[in-house]
Amino acid sequence: MGASASKKVEEILKDSPLFQGAVRKSFEDCLALDQHKAPGVYLYQLPDAGLRIFRYLVSAPVEEHGEDAALLLQQRWVPSPPSQADVDLTLKKGGFAPSGKHFLTLEEFHEFALCLFRDMAITAAEQRLSLYVPLASIAMLAVHLTFRRSPIYKSAGLVAPGTLGSVLGFVVAFGCRFP
Repeated sequence: MGASASKKVEEILKDSPLFQGAVRKSFEDCLALDQHKAPGVYLYQLPDAGLRIFRYLVSAPVEEHGEDAALLLQQRWVPSPPSQADVDLTLKKGGFAPSGKHFLTLEEFHEFALCLFRDMAITAAEQRLSLYVPLASIAMLAVHLTFRRSPIYKSAGLVAPGTLGSVLGFVVAFGCRFP
């Protein structure tokens, strides 16, 4: 069995110098805006920090970063910046807001950004699959109902629907794969 999609996305983001740089720049920007009052990013700054990371990824020169997997991931699976709801869900899910602590250090912020963009990419993929799988099933049914009286279709027997399903599954998988 292969790695799960979330682990693949996480590896892409961890191995991407572009994403790492965007996280560092966003962290430094948030510290500068707060005039270095805390050793980290305050929780109320996280939506803005997520937006900054997204903007750094979007504005990265393609010539310079070319085939950076994080850039391709962002273009295909994270087309819009993180919302307040995305940030809140990541905070809750990842346990980044322990009681009494109002800021995230660089390591915690990096982990937060990784979880935020991973979850956004996985959510986008799930939404796309929820559209493609029913469409592929409807297409298989339509082909079956249309060609079931055809001699070629009858001679293929049980192989024809399976072959068609494999072809449609490949199309769906190819259209929904991670870079």
